[in-house]
Amino acid sequence: MNNTLWCVTCVLCAFGVTAQATTLGRVEDANVVSLEGRPAICLSEHSNAALSVGWVILSQSYAENTGVWGLKLQEGARPLVMKAGECLSHGSMPEGYEPLVTIADSEHPLVLQANQTYVFRLQDANRPADTYKVVFCVNRTSTGEVQYLQYARRPDGSRQVPVCDGKRKAALSHKADTGVVAP
Repeated sequence: MNNTLWCVTCVLCAFGVTAQATTLGRVEDANVVSLEGRPAICLSEHSNAALSVGWVILSQSYAENTGVWGLKLQEGARPLVMKAGECLSHGSMPEGYEPLVTIADSEHPLVLQANQTYVFRLQDANRPADTYKVVFCVNRTSTGEVQYLQYARRPDGSRQVPVCDGKRKAALSHKADTGVVAP
């Protein structure tokens, strides 16, 4: 039994499917894509089960008072059911959902900015401790095109940081100026 579980785990990791289960719930990696110029959170093509969306939230990572965008399922409404590979984009309003935060609740509506990092999360309506999340940063190319670049998980468990990560850019700029990478 343990050998079978080990083999299944190795195969899933080889395909880039990762999930973390704890007594507090499960966190599974999602993906980010651009839909009509807006970031969208997508379930992995390898997700086994459908997700009944309880809430969705997009916020800047490790920042305060920067705004938030989110939706929550209205009481008594039927949740949106997402299957493997399906996406939900920033700014959308599926039937049965309402804003998680109103402008009156927050002085700062979410404004996506280049070289900033964001976290996009989906919560399961039936298993509230289970979430899907993706971390990404916003990149603006020399032609002005906006890209959403995902932090990728490497096979050793570390993360590959995209070039648009503001802290990474600052450290690399410091290195170019001084020859030393800033902490």
